[in-house]
Amino acid sequence: MSIKRFIPRSMKVHLRRLPRYLKPASAYVLPDYLIIGVQKGGTTSFDINLARHPCIRRSLLQEVHYFDNSHQRGPDWYRRHFHTREESDRCRQDQGHPAVTGESTPYYIFHPHVPQRVHGLLPDVRLIVLLRNPVDRAYSHYHHERRFDWDDVPIEKAFDPEFEEQRVRPELERMLEDPTFYSYAHQHYTYLARGRYAEQLRRWFEFFPREQFLILPSQSFYSDMSACLRRVCEFLGLPAYEFPVAEKRNTNVYSKIEPETRQHLAAYYRPFNEDLYELLGESFDWDTNP
Repeated sequence: MSIKRFIPRSMKVHLRRLPRYLKPASAYVLPDYLIIGVQKGGTTSFDINLARHPCIRRSLLQEVHYFDNSHQRGPDWYRRHFHTREESDRCRQDQGHPAVTGESTPYYIFHPHVPQRVHGLLPDVRLIVLLRNPVDRAYSHYHHERRFDWDDVPIEKAFDPEFEEQRVRPELERMLEDPTFYSYAHQHYTYLARGRYAEQLRRWFEFFPREQFLILPSQSFYSDMSACLRRVCEFLGLPAYEFPVAEKRNTNVYSKIEPETRQHLAAYYRPFNEDLYELLGESFDWDTNP
């Protein structure tokens, strides 16, 4: 039996980082792209399948959480989650193109301080966003929290806008006043707020031009993953590559959403979706029927 089974996950992560301190932080590159969201939008599958490209190098961790929950650790800590300049040069020799690296942390799009922090360190970074139908996203988010016993409220209460506002607003106000404050409620209990995509994107558009974004509906990724990944390669300036049959990852099985719950969420999100369509000049046809 492997001893790894008895090592706590936090310690495993630390042990994976340890060899990175044998070289100075300047030996490591900063990311070329960030997959900034959304939670339960397919980012894990997207990140893993994109990394099949021979010039892509994934970050050390699936979700680094530097710009949201670990910003106080500093850029040297962040650099050590990516490949070395030496490896980038080897990739150029082998593939005719330097290695391209990035990370996927879906809390980034939602955290109020992240856009400014990213711009301060990575003003030219490419930003990738997967937008899932907010009705399905909220339902999946709720079951994700229940699966890990991180929330125990009944679904009717979880999807009550007034209840969500009551338990999140005080901590959000403190976050805005104190950038170092971590809010558990803001990260975990924002089932409705995370699906109001236009207000999140507008925060990012204040710091980055539209051409630095690739915004994709999750359904286009799942309907034709290979075609979607080829589009991403163009966006990142990567050589053309025929991706193997892509696979879904990080999928959970839970009961089908009740019609009444879908109708309630669809009605809630209808004006926010219209705002998003107007902002992007594109309609995703999410739950358009009244």
